[in-house]
Amino acid sequence: MQINALIELLKDYVKKSDVSENKEIYKSYQTEYLDGIGGVIINSFDNKFEIYTYIKNKDKIVSPLLYWKTDKEESAIKYYNILVNIIDSQDYNVLIGFCKSGL
Repeated sequence: MQINALIELLKDYVKKSDVSENKEIYKSYQTEYLDGIGGVIINSFDNKFEIYTYIKNKDKIVSPLLYWKTDKEESAIKYYNILVNIIDSQDYNVLIGFCKSGL
C-alpha cells in the first residue's frame, strides 16, 4: 500500500484533540513508514497528557490517530509505547485494525 492511499483510508479515524495554547511536546518518536513517515507524540498541558499517532508524507498528514488523554504520566508513557510498537511493526493492517476498533 502506498502512503497516500493509507492516509486517505485513515482520515475517517481522526479524533478531535484538546485545544490548548500551553501544549508542550513531552516525548516524540518518528520513523519511516511505508513510503512516508509515521510517528507518535505525547503533549503535556495543564497537568494532562495527550497521546496520539500520525502518518504523513510531503503533502498530506492524518492526525491525530488513536488519540487518548490522561492525567497520569505513567499511563501516558505506557500508551505511547504501545503506539510506538504499532508504528515500528510497519504493518499498516495492524494500524488500520486498531483505528477501526478504537484501541
